[in-house]
Amino acid sequence: MRVAIVYATRYGSTRTVAEQVAERVDGEVLLGDLSNRSGRQIAAGSEVVVIGSPVYSGRVPMPVRRFVAGARDLLATKHVVLFMTSFYTGARAEAQLADNFPAWIVAQSRSHHFVGGRIEMSRLRRLDSFVLRRIGMVSKDVDTISVSAIDELTVAINRL
Repeated sequence: MRVAIVYATRYGSTRTVAEQVAERVDGEVLLGDLSNRSGRQIAAGSEVVVIGSPVYSGRVPMPVRRFVAGARDLLATKHVVLFMTSFYTGARAEAQLADNFPAWIVAQSRSHHFVGGRIEMSRLRRLDSFVLRRIGMVSKDVDTISVSAIDELTVAINRL
């Protein structure tokens, strides 16, 4: 099985999750950062496409949205799995997914996963730091990345 794991990341948490998943997936795995627009090429030769995205201020980054919108015909021929790095779980995480991904990709996806999130305050851009401190009421590092959620994501991919 050939698996493409494509993702966007600003501070590296989503890339780290993608790399951890890649290490555990059976078969050949190709990783692609959507920021450099190589995602479509990587996805084209794969049977399974895993799309990973962080959430910043309630939105997924433009490279993820651009990829999903531009690769609709391609993704229709693939097994698709979605994952998000976010601090929300349950109904709020599902709402973020629905707000940020077109209904067709959510419906087509074999599964979607919320793996937690990570903030390292010292690495944030000034504006991101300001928003988190003032609006998000976050003033210290936070790490809720879940190993068990990553394991569930990996198992879901390996079952395809």
